[in-house]
Amino acid sequence: MADIVFSKGALSEGVYADSVSEEYSNKLMILNIPQTAPNQASGAKKTKILDLLRITHQFVIKSVITEESSKTAKQIKNNLKSIANGGGIAGGVVTMTYDGDSYEGYLEKIVITKEADDSANETSEQVRKYTLAITFVVGEPTAG
Repeated sequence: MADIVFSKGALSEGVYADSVSEEYSNKLMILNIPQTAPNQASGAKKTKILDLLRITHQFVIKSVITEESSKTAKQIKNNLKSIANGGGIAGGVVTMTYDGDSYEGYLEKIVITKEADDSANETSEQVRKYTLAITFVVGEPTAG
């Protein structure tokens, strides 16, 4: 079974993760308060930071697509591209299942790289066909 599954509508596709980075970033507002000339002798003022707690939660996934008994690597790749292109449904989020948890959000970026055909030298049934770099951002759609 695949490590990570992406689904939208009737489409669902799994990939095998080489690495998964879970990132949280908080966009802070940095306020540099000017020091007036008469007060400069006392030194620089501390920078003020306004924390609005607007967290961006995203996953950066390095993954592979391999041949499966029921689908070719190209079919899996095309299904992932279809999910990224809306999955044939108007609106809605993509569901990512990873490590026993489900996340709703959007595929921000997918980079697909075709691997050299090494099937003649491969003893495993799971021959790497494509590598993926996926950025998935957790979130919900805006109203409207």
